[in-house]
Amino acid sequence: DPLNERAVSGAPEAAAPRETLGDAMAARGLADRPLFTVEADRYGGFFEAHIEQATRLESAGFVAANVKGIVGLRQLAVEFSGLQGHAGSTPMADRKDAAMAACRFVSRVDAVFGDVAPEGAVWTVGSLALAPNTPSIIPGHSKVVLQFRYEDDAGLDAMEAAATACAEETAGVCGWGVSRDRPSVRPVPMDARLREEIAVAAATHAGDRWLDLASGAVHDAANMARVMPAAMLFVPSIDGVSHAFHEDTHEDDIAAGAEIYATACARMLAGWRDGGIS
Repeated sequence: DPLNERAVSGAPEAAAPRETLGDAMAARGLADRPLFTVEADRYGGFFEAHIEQATRLESAGFVAANVKGIVGLRQLAVEFSGLQGHAGSTPMADRKDAAMAACRFVSRVDAVFGDVAPEGAVWTVGSLALAPNTPSIIPGHSKVVLQFRYEDDAGLDAMEAAATACAEETAGVCGWGVSRDRPSVRPVPMDARLREEIAVAAATHAGDRWLDLASGAVHDAANMARVMPAAMLFVPSIDGVSHAFHEDTHEDDIAAGAEIYATACARMLAGWRDGGIS
């Protein structure tokens, strides 16, 4: 549960269009009370197992992945301001069409990211809003929400700079602006010592049918890494399906993942007991 791991790690709550837990606690005089306090000497680490939510493992015929890190995320609101007008009587040469500027931006940023984004980066335009959003009026305002993810800040910085340049290039006669649409999520590397134990366990049970990869989704381990060593293990997703009722994983892959997980846990516990992992 994302609420649980945020409470344990002390991570800020994500913005929501409803009353947050923090708001509810403040209204009841509990604003300064921590939801949970981690006793540092009680826990050795956090080890999360999850489905991959993609097709890389299944396509390669592998049974597990030793997650090297969880990607960072940035989300930009790119807005264009034009001139609202009549769709029939306004000559094309006189238009300041904010919708066309948005379309040019989406096409341009996709092409530019294809050239400059580092390998493994992903980007999505998941929201495009027009105002007044009616067929017979030239839109006077448009807003494109662009989200992109990568495993280090340098790659994210390069993509943000490229997106801003694309907005300026494609605005034409429209005004334009770029702003952060949500707080950025920093990339989080998984703990190297825990990953060593996972690698040994994976080689024991899966031979060479496992790999290292970054997680493109944000997981509980990202917040738990704030307060203790954290690591993750992935098993394949059938057809890469996730967040759908028909998401599934083959039973053989679940069994292999469970063996790797159990052996890795035993090695981690032995390391903490013997002082080999700190």
